[in-house]
Amino acid sequence: MPSGEIGHLGGLDGLRGLALTAVLVFHMWPERLPGGILGMPLFFALSGYLITRMLLAQHDAGTLSLKRFWGRRVRRLAPASLLTVAVVTVVWSLAGWWENSLRGDVLAGVAQVANWRQVATGDQYGVDEAASPLLHLWSLALEEQVYLLIPLLVLAAGGTRRAVWAFAALVGVGVVSTALHAGDATMTYYGTHVRAGEVASGALAAAVVHRFGTRGATGDRASRRTQTWAGVLSVTSALGLLWAMRETSLSTSAYQRGGLLLAAIVSSVVVAGAAACPPLARWLDVAPLAYLGQRSYGIYLFHWPLLVGLRRIWPGHAALPWVVLVVSVLLAEMSLRWWETPIRQQRWRIAPVRLGLPAVAVLVVTALVLPTSAATTPDMAAAGRQLEVL
Repeated sequence: MPSGEIGHLGGLDGLRGLALTAVLVFHMWPERLPGGILGMPLFFALSGYLITRMLLAQHDAGTLSLKRFWGRRVRRLAPASLLTVAVVTVVWSLAGWWENSLRGDVLAGVAQVANWRQVATGDQYGVDEAASPLLHLWSLALEEQVYLLIPLLVLAAGGTRRAVWAFAALVGVGVVSTALHAGDATMTYYGTHVRAGEVASGALAAAVVHRFGTRGATGDRASRRTQTWAGVLSVTSALGLLWAMRETSLSTSAYQRGGLLLAAIVSSVVVAGAAACPPLARWLDVAPLAYLGQRSYGIYLFHWPLLVGLRRIWPGHAALPWVVLVVSVLLAEMSLRWWETPIRQQRWRIAPVRLGLPAVAVLVVTALVLPTSAATTPDMAAAGRQLEVL
């Protein structure tokens, strides 16, 4: 294994699969899991944990490179998101659904500022049938913005002890920002400075584990006791998170007053505990969960435009969510094999990459200049709901 690489961390694919499942159920059947949006704090905490463990290991080995880190992030995240933007452009144009607001969504998605576009428009988050097919890009933008900061903090800290304090301070920024914007549903859901604390909570857990987790000989009684307690804490925290998903909803005011950050802190305990307890990690990495977790990025990207689009042509049909799930998994599988992985591994000569990159670029640019459809019908039901909110 190359110096500074941490290898596979058991249990994290399964946890990613669980987080994805919570978000999907919330989007498809919100009445069954009204607090399923807490899957996003779990995603954020898990991402912060994994990225920080890798960065700290590279820093200790003297192999940390900002250029290489950011390059890998772009190759990992940009291909699928740009493909999503391109496909939405084609489908919405051919179907006559293109609206002027979509041009701004495309631009914000490409520029990785989709969360701030939502803040600028003042739209509150919700499962709205008239929502933009690119609304979900807000979470990717927020993560990318935080990814610009985390490696800089690791370098500035210059050691694990100071890294713990640096990430604790970033969590503190999230606490203060949440307090300043308490009650503002739009800012507390989309603001980078507010939700950065959720990614930072995972980073803080990683820094603590990196500093203290290697003490003690593997396999001795103390180590087994530590693993047991880590597993107990992880399972207990996960049950608490599941309870919150069942008993809370978008209307829960606690979400706007630190509830999301608290969920991320609990999620960080779940993640760190699972990674430190091999038996629990093996249980989490069972085939269905691990499969979903490894393809969670693509499934998340593709399921939302599919859901929004099919609701236009097949509204209220009981089979619609199942069709969305099946098609999303198939698209994610194809994208991972023939699009994302070759680009991530810089295998530019593979046909889908060689032919697809120019096509995606052309489609994205076209979206920025595409004329608005003249046959746009006012959505009176959506207008009525907005009037009630106001």
